[in-house]
Amino acid sequence: MLGFFSFIPSVACKRLAAARTVFREAGFGDLGDQLSSVSAAGTSIRDRKSDAKTKAEIASNSMNRAMSLIDEAKTAEERYQSAVTALSADFAASDLNGVDTFADCHIRFPLFLLATHYWEGRWLLEMEKVLPDIDKEQKRSGRKAVIPRWHRRMMLMPCAVATFATLPGKMTCRAKRGNTFVDDYLYDFIDLLIIDEAGQVLPEIAAPSLALAKQALVVGDTRQIEPISNIAKPIDLGNLRKFGVISGETDKTSSINILSSSFSSHSGSVMACAQNACRYQPYPDLDRGLYLFEHRRCFDEIIEFSNVLCYRGHLQPKRGPAKDIDLPPMGYLHIDGAAHSAGGSRFNPTEAQTIARWLAAHRESLENRYRQNLESILAIVTPFGKQAQELRQACGAVGIRVNGAGAMTIGTVHSLQGAERPIVLFSPAYAKGMDGSFIDSSTSMLNVAVSRAKDNFLVFGDMDLFSRAPYGSPRKVLNELLVARPENALEFDVQPREDLKKKAAEVKMLRDADDHDVFLRDILASAQKTIEIVSPWTIKSTMEKNGFLSLMRDAASRGVRIDVYADPLLNDRINDDGVSQYDEAETALSAIGVNLHPVSQLHSKIVTADQDVFCIGSFNWLSADRVGRYARHETSLVYSGDEMTSEIERFRENLGLRSPQ
Repeated sequence: MLGFFSFIPSVACKRLAAARTVFREAGFGDLGDQLSSVSAAGTSIRDRKSDAKTKAEIASNSMNRAMSLIDEAKTAEERYQSAVTALSADFAASDLNGVDTFADCHIRFPLFLLATHYWEGRWLLEMEKVLPDIDKEQKRSGRKAVIPRWHRRMMLMPCAVATFATLPGKMTCRAKRGNTFVDDYLYDFIDLLIIDEAGQVLPEIAAPSLALAKQALVVGDTRQIEPISNIAKPIDLGNLRKFGVISGETDKTSSINILSSSFSSHSGSVMACAQNACRYQPYPDLDRGLYLFEHRRCFDEIIEFSNVLCYRGHLQPKRGPAKDIDLPPMGYLHIDGAAHSAGGSRFNPTEAQTIARWLAAHRESLENRYRQNLESILAIVTPFGKQAQELRQACGAVGIRVNGAGAMTIGTVHSLQGAERPIVLFSPAYAKGMDGSFIDSSTSMLNVAVSRAKDNFLVFGDMDLFSRAPYGSPRKVLNELLVARPENALEFDVQPREDLKKKAAEVKMLRDADDHDVFLRDILASAQKTIEIVSPWTIKSTMEKNGFLSLMRDAASRGVRIDVYADPLLNDRINDDGVSQYDEAETALSAIGVNLHPVSQLHSKIVTADQDVFCIGSFNWLSADRVGRYARHETSLVYSGDEMTSEIERFRENLGLRSPQ
């Protein structure tokens, strides 16, 4: 009856509502919501049924395929177990790595020997054919003679070693062009070209050799030293346009992208080209290609730097943590020196002199430990060629061989690429307040320098260069590892700075705690305008015990401005009253009118007075134990005179940059 009157809108709406209710109760709410009229219900049901049937067929096919794959996997596993058991009963349940190791030790070498003898026999048969005409055969240079000749050679020596400079010249033949014979090359002839240290090879250097090969296995590390190109960016870009690699209308952004790619001479390498071409990337956070992750050269503490900086934690240290060594695996000696420019290079004489004297002082103990001469035990790396010259001169002056056979390796990081030493010293050559970003221009410089050291990597330089570096930079990563443990800090007598000796009216050395205390008391009693004390550790009880607080109070009362600089992290020990060592010192100093400035990762130990006294050394002025088992032999040098003003201002400027106001 309702169907008869369905032309009436109210009846049609009632019928539609009833139909939707039926669909919802049947579990097809979405179909009911989409229903526009009762007459369309049949069509909707047929369409839904057809879709369901199609999906069911797809699911059934997928299930059948999955079952087939499971059967294939079971069959493959049975065949694998049968093959493994045939090798040895011990491998019935072994994993693939175990079988591979067994094959290396018991199967592959005998097979290699059999293959060697087989090809020796083939060579004898081939030589039997050419012997009757051997003299004429050797003079033939056409492709038909040269290719069989190479095949015969490879029967005895399947691997040949050459440089990129010599290989193309070996792969030549004579070919007829018209009525004349010309030199030609055996393109696409070498079965496999293996390139080692590919990260150091420019693309255009390797291109001729690659043209001779069918396949290439490229081995290297783009995180090591990059190749050096003599082609400037504009010339590189001009060559690309001249030979049609890019069009003349290429915009600036595209040009920059091309120049920064791995294929350009200015910034490319064969290794980078291979990684770009490789389709295999099992580690998304690393570049493409396979990796050798096991590392056995360095102690774990040393290779941790490279692992953090370059390899995203994938390296697997296999040597173990440092043991049975006298020096820290990652250590440093802070040196307050002065850097000088020489053309585009830098040098730091104080750094060089300190390194040379440290080596002379430790030569006997190192040679006794390693049973080698010092020159074979240790290498010195620096970012600058001029500093390398300074180091050779300083080391030569203390009897270290720096030239000729058996000389110590002293140079830029390139001198150690591919080499290793038990101990590597790094001389940054920068001084306080300098930028030092050149060291961070590539991760390769510090990565290579650090990873060449087997037992110890030691930094000799101004540690402010590293502590002030941007977060995540190579210098900052290195700094975090160097300062991670107090025992990483080396101790050695401060060496005089020749630049300050020339300016100073008087130079005096302080040799023990009494000398330092007498000097500081004199400064506090005689200074007229300003006193600055840099003491990384600052302890209230030490200042009270030695009378420094009362002397500071007297100096402040006569109008002398006194600024003390300390490291809050080094003074974070909490006393019994719940107050930190730093806060306790700050309260005591503030009460007498002395300013205490927090400076993180502070290494210098300095005292200045007015504009004419500058004292620098290794003595912790406001914390060092004067007696007892923790008392140490510390030295400082006092430079006095009117010409100390510029050095004092440089020192103040640097501390001002580091200390919050």
